[in-house]
Amino acid sequence: MPIPDDLPLVERITNLAGTLSPKQHRLASHILANPLKAAFLTSTALAAEAGVSDSTVIRFAVLLGFEGYPQLQKELQRAFQDQVAQLDQYPLGQENEAVPLYRKVFALEASLLAATEEALCPRDFETAVDLLARARSVVVLGTPPSASVASYAAFFLGVLRPDVRLVTDLSVGSYTSLQDVGPDSVVLAFSFPRYAAQTSVLAEHLHGKGVPIVVVTDSKLAPLATLASTLLVVPMRFISFVDPLAAPMALMHALLIGVFLKDPEHSRKQVKLFEHFWKENRLFLREDMDILGLL
Repeated sequence: MPIPDDLPLVERITNLAGTLSPKQHRLASHILANPLKAAFLTSTALAAEAGVSDSTVIRFAVLLGFEGYPQLQKELQRAFQDQVAQLDQYPLGQENEAVPLYRKVFALEASLLAATEEALCPRDFETAVDLLARARSVVVLGTPPSASVASYAAFFLGVLRPDVRLVTDLSVGSYTSLQDVGPDSVVLAFSFPRYAAQTSVLAEHLHGKGVPIVVVTDSKLAPLATLASTLLVVPMRFISFVDPLAAPMALMHALLIGVFLKDPEHSRKQVKLFEHFWKENRLFLREDMDILGLL
């Protein structure tokens, strides 16, 4: 079926995800993970970067509906010119010391928040909320460096509902904690570049048991995307070795509120129980903050 000329480039690529050969899949993943760099590489340089042949790049361009690679490259440059401008505005390095470091980082995080809002499918978001609210148990899976987002998700889900299990490593303890997990449970898995191998191993194990998986990752071509019952895309770009996490945290915040609103009366009771527990055990220094008043 011909690809519409007006379809955005990212959608052109992701819509073909299930039909690509292994080499084309590798190339597509590389382009989506490095759009700013790919937009200004020759076909030969892009092939070398992605670990494929020059002919694979040419065939991929034609598959996307372009006459050849030059047309694909022009579309890459056009599609990502705003991102280029954002990142070039605040590059890291001593040559731009007049711009505060925090502004460079905030610009990146803000652009990723906007990209995530644009990428999210409302139907997939609601499906994820429903699974997290109604499953018998929830396994939150996120090995380093995604463990911090997973811990945040597991903590607040544990306030709202029973049987939430946090898994942040591949160990005997993790394996035994998952033995009774089945199709009536759900996995919430976080995986971002460079894609932790432990996360993939555990997700594949649970997928093999028929457990539905809500995958939060950066692309429809990411390693865990093929295992997803529901896929939530959070685009990623980097200006240092540090993972930008504002967008994944914001998405998780929204999912948690969604779970709360699935059954507000029950959720309020759960929060009240938590409130009573922490006051009784003096878990926090301030006891005058009325979180129940926000509900």
